[in-house]
Amino acid sequence: MNTLYPLLIAFLTYGSSFAQFTSDMNFTDIYGNTVNPTSILNEGKHIYLDFFSTSCGACNSVASEVANAYEYYGANNGNIFFLGVDYNSSISACLNFANQHNSDFPIISGQQEGIDIFNLFEQSGYPSGRLISPSGGSETTFSYSEIANLTESLSNFISPVENCNLIDLLSVEVNSQNGALVLNVFTDSPYLIPYPTFTLSNSNGDLLAQEQLNYYGLSGESSHNLQLLTDPSSWDSNLTIELYEGMNDGLVCSFEVSLDAIEINGCTDDLAMNYMPNANLDDGSCIYAACYYLGFELLASDISFTEANFGDGYTLNIPMVNHNSNWLAYPMSETVILNPLDGMSCENCEFNVFGNPWGSEETLTSNVSLNFSTPIPEDYEIQVQIYLTNLSNNGQEYESCQFNQVVSYNLNPVTLGCTDPNAANFNPDAGLDDGSCLYTSNNCGAILIDINEGWNLVGFSCAEDLDASHAFSPYINELIIAKDYLGAAYLPEWNFNGIGTLERGFGYQIKISEAINEFNLCNP
Repeated sequence: MNTLYPLLIAFLTYGSSFAQFTSDMNFTDIYGNTVNPTSILNEGKHIYLDFFSTSCGACNSVASEVANAYEYYGANNGNIFFLGVDYNSSISACLNFANQHNSDFPIISGQQEGIDIFNLFEQSGYPSGRLISPSGGSETTFSYSEIANLTESLSNFISPVENCNLIDLLSVEVNSQNGALVLNVFTDSPYLIPYPTFTLSNSNGDLLAQEQLNYYGLSGESSHNLQLLTDPSSWDSNLTIELYEGMNDGLVCSFEVSLDAIEINGCTDDLAMNYMPNANLDDGSCIYAACYYLGFELLASDISFTEANFGDGYTLNIPMVNHNSNWLAYPMSETVILNPLDGMSCENCEFNVFGNPWGSEETLTSNVSLNFSTPIPEDYEIQVQIYLTNLSNNGQEYESCQFNQVVSYNLNPVTLGCTDPNAANFNPDAGLDDGSCLYTSNNCGAILIDINEGWNLVGFSCAEDLDASHAFSPYINELIIAKDYLGAAYLPEWNFNGIGTLERGFGYQIKISEAINEFNLCNP
């Protein structure tokens, strides 16, 4: 420890406890930033004045602890503002001192304005610390031994609870996969709160979840897994998340959390056996009561398609057995959902039918329109989902039960070909048009023109209307796009014909990649 006077051998702290900064006092730190203590105090913050000298051996020995306390209490973003005050050193010497000890807080050089602050508080020795309250008064002083453990020394005056405004709870969710409560936390202050531990409690103080793995401290964005001690479905609406430091040594922060603000994964369908009333994010885990328990059985092996005319789709036969003669379920509505394979389209794949609950067996039958965008494979797999609603048994009502069944069928593949009777290659056996239709020559009214690269306007004067894909077939390599007056387009590269048929007397815009001589739409 050094003193300002050679004859002084003991650490002395003299001065008025009522010395105050004034609003016109502005100081320039070693980084060129202006510090106005009054404005800092007006924010409700304390100011910790760290009196030192770069040439002081004792000052160098405690400098790292001062830097640790600065980080711990929020790096000047919390409720304590750290201000270093040097006695007699230059700006360059103070910069070297700060770099050596990782002292990132503002420092006033003694050869600048540091001596003025020493004199203002009648400070006669160093290393020394002084805590200034938000009112501007000197709250307490710190000796060498107290500065050597400054983080703890300050805690007697400034509770770490006051730093909780530096901690943000980004999200709180229940992970159904590992059965943990996951907290995502963010703080600007590096290593705020040593060895933090989070807990979750209800309004009665009962512990609902607790963190098992402790980190060195909160820094940046971090994720914390809390072990669930109770079922989330039993939680109250009002909950409390508490943060302890030092592996549960002391309470630091408390956060009030509404149950609605917590993402709870689970089954959200109140018709399911494992319905979670508090769940607000469905995770697909719903389990439904087996319908056979209610007296019904789906004869999955007997589900069949009966092929009708291609345009009429198929007749779906779904046999069911009612084993319980006590069931009174009329009217009983069955919702059937078909989920075709990827790459296939299905129209009217969800429909309702009505069955008779009496009798030993009933068959749900409905005409289902299945339109396939690709040829039907030999093995066609669909998922059949059946919901039975408005069920009752001896006065006890059930809203629904559900069947899920994946069944493979061996359907006769559809024959592809030209389905237009007016085409030269019409195939009466084709069930799905593949765009291969060919038509006879249609020269009547043809006009031969030369067209340039890019956009052109051409008229269609052929004797009969022609399909756009057929009329432009000789120029399939040059044609980029054709459009009618409504904006409908024919895109040969994508095999998309939004125009349909070219009509006599109408004009069309076409874009081609290169010039074409004697362009003719009537003789493809």
